[in-house]
Amino acid sequence: MKIQLLAMLYCLALPHLAFAEDVPSELEKLASGVEAECNDYAVTLSRAKFIKDKREGAESSVTEHKEFFQNKKQQCFLVQSYLILEFVKEASSDEAWQELDGDTLLVNALNKLVDTL
Repeated sequence: MKIQLLAMLYCLALPHLAFAEDVPSELEKLASGVEAECNDYAVTLSRAKFIKDKREGAESSVTEHKEFFQNKKQQCFLVQSYLILEFVKEASSDEAWQELDGDTLLVNALNKLVDTL
C-alpha cells in the first residue's frame, strides 16, 4: 500500500513542486506516516473485534482476524488517499486539477473504498 501511495504522491505533487532535494524524502515520510497510522488503526480495531467476539462467544479463526485486519488497513489507506486527493484539489488550480484528471482519481478512490464495505 505504501508503494501505491508514494506513486500517487509523486504523480500528484511533482508537477506542481519545484524540484528540490527534500521533496522525495518528504513524500516518503508522508507515505510512511500513513502506513504506520493505518497499521495502528487496523491493529486497534482488530483487538476490539477479538474482544467483542470473545464476549459474545463467537468462534473466529486466525484467518478471519487477518482478513478483518487487512480490510481495515486497506480502508484506512483508501480514506487517507482520498483525503490527500481532496487536499491536492484544494491546493491546485482548476487547470492543474483538470490536467491530472483529478475528479476521475477522486471517483476511483471512492469506488475502491466502496468495494471494501
